Amino acid sequence: MLGIITGTRPEIIKMFPIMKQLEKEKIDYKYIHTGQHYDSRLSSRFFDELDIKYPDYSINLDKSNNYHRQIIEIKNKIGKILKNEKFSSVLVQGDTNSTLGAALAAYEANIFIYHVEAGLRCFDKYMQEEINRINVDRISDVLFAPTEDSLHNLVNENVKGKIFVVGNTIMDAIRITTNKHPGKMNGLEQVRSGLRINQNGHEHYVLITIHRAENLENKEFLFNLFTSLKTSGLSYVFPIHPHTLKQFKNYNMVYLLESGDIKVIPPTGYYEFLKLVKDADFVITDSGGLQEEITSDLINKYAIILRPNTERPESIRSGHSVLLKDFNIENLIAEIKTTYKKMKIKETQIFTPTSPYGSGDSSKQIVDIIKMLHSEHIPANK
Repeated sequence: MLGIITGTRPEIIKMFPIMKQLEKEKIDYKYIHTGQHYDSRLSSRFFDELDIKYPDYSINLDKSNNYHRQIIEIKNKIGKILKNEKFSSVLVQGDTNSTLGAALAAYEANIFIYHVEAGLRCFDKYMQEEINRINVDRISDVLFAPTEDSLHNLVNENVKGKIFVVGNTIMDAIRITTNKHPGKMNGLEQVRSGLRINQNGHEHYVLITIHRAENLENKEFLFNLFTSLKTSGLSYVFPIHPHTLKQFKNYNMVYLLESGDIKVIPPTGYYEFLKLVKDADFVITDSGGLQEEITSDLINKYAIILRPNTERPESIRSGHSVLLKDFNIENLIAEIKTTYKKMKIKETQIFTPTSPYGSGDSSKQIVDIIKMLHSEHIPANK
């Protein structure tokens, strides 16, 4: 039996095309969700929106645990499920604590491990996600690398598993989601009425997403960021992560969000989020996944990345992203002005680069490889 394991919103989004492909080919699997993203707006609503089955197993985690304790808790709890179900192989995705905890549980149980989105590296040994992804890659039997860059990283590290370059399933997710709602990706009016944004009459906005721990735990960073936005002369939409809002309250800085030029909204569904990205002038973010999404020919946006490094250099080379390595108010405002000018030039030019993350058939490639390598582990439904 094949086990699919997720823990966070991005993992659900990137795994659901694989789940759809497995179901299309009538291949049995069991679905385990760790609940690392415990807010229903960040996880459970996506099961309905993406039309995938609810998990066969859902785990309750101790929310007070730090990174290391959470990984151990996930490993132990998933280990019990793997033992009871007698899984022969598992599929994990990305670089979260859930990914590493699940992979360790499978490794200890001598269960075959497939790692989706293997080989990403930002070469920052202090970043928890970097530690997670390196360790998962070391113990995985099959590594699905999204790009040649990822392949190069894995070869340089002399990983023992088999490597396949398959693109990134986020391209599949975008295509499936937009095809499900044909003709609706264009429509600022729908976003405005559905999410009540742009009530001050502005016709343009910049999308903001902030969620990385190193940024949220830096009071000076948050102050400088939102001070920059308030003085930039542009309008912003900010879907706020629950933990992000909590940090603003802890720092007594909620007043920074109370601006006519910054529209704060709750977390959105995936389809709503894609509409927000597509209708934005450009994006300011610290998200890894968004660096990929903006390269889709269905999205095609510029982004300012609020990080000193990235594990997705392909988005920079394709011209979609720029790293703000030296962050301060002056540099951010200067980059905002530069990006705004690029966006205005783009409006008068044809700009349709090919995404470095594939064309939307990654999930089929992955399932074909799974069938080729271990068909005996995942018998088809009769």
